[in-house]
Amino acid sequence: MTLTDSSGKVANSQEKFLSVDQFTEAQRTGSRAYKIARFSLILFDFGKADLDSRNVNIVDQIVTRIQPTSIVVVNGYADSLGGAAYNLELSQRRAQATADLIVKRCPFPVRPSAIGRGSSNLYGANDTPEGRYLSRTVEVIVRTPITSE
Repeated sequence: MTLTDSSGKVANSQEKFLSVDQFTEAQRTGSRAYKIARFSLILFDFGKADLDSRNVNIVDQIVTRIQPTSIVVVNGYADSLGGAAYNLELSQRRAQATADLIVKRCPFPVRPSAIGRGSSNLYGANDTPEGRYLSRTVEVIVRTPITSE
């Protein structure tokens, strides 16, 4: 990330590579057990819903965790800049773009749900440029029934 202040001074942040898979958990609902994988490092430029090559690689990693029995939910988010209605629409476009790419890259039919969440902040740091950048994301949840074979 490169930032320029009002006097023209430029600062660059170091590039850091983060793990894509935040966590996987098991959950029991009634008599069924599920494996749940959450991913939330697909990031978007300000005001954009386009997926770049970095995001295609992340989606490819996510697709490896999807099974034919999985339920996939894509929650889209936006930062706190802009109006609520615009942020809701932008977050929906981000979620839909990611869901469409999952459908395209998955080797079998899958029907992810795409949900725009607007600027309800996923990370809680919308008061800093870094926090707003991290809020321009989607969260992908893959819920797969655990079968006993």
